[in-house]
Amino acid sequence: MLHTSADVDQQFDRVVDALTKKFTGVHHRDAVTEIVDEARRQLEGEARVTTYLPVLATRRATDRLAGREVTS
Repeated sequence: MLHTSADVDQQFDRVVDALTKKFTGVHHRDAVTEIVDEARRQLEGEARVTTYLPVLATRRATDRLAGREVTS
C-alpha cells in the first residue's frame, strides 16, 4: 500500500500525541513536536525505505525525551 504525504503526516501527528501524553508533566507539547520533527528530518535524510519512519522516529524521540541521547 502506498502512503500519501498526508497519511505520513497523520502518523507523525499521532506520534506527537502519544509522546505528549507519555511525557505529561515532563515536556510540553511544543518540545515534543520539535524533537519528533527533528528525528523525522534526520531519518528522512538518510532513509532508503520510508515504511518504518514513524516507528523509528518514535524510538529516537522517546530516547531523547527520556534523557537518553541517541547517536546516529
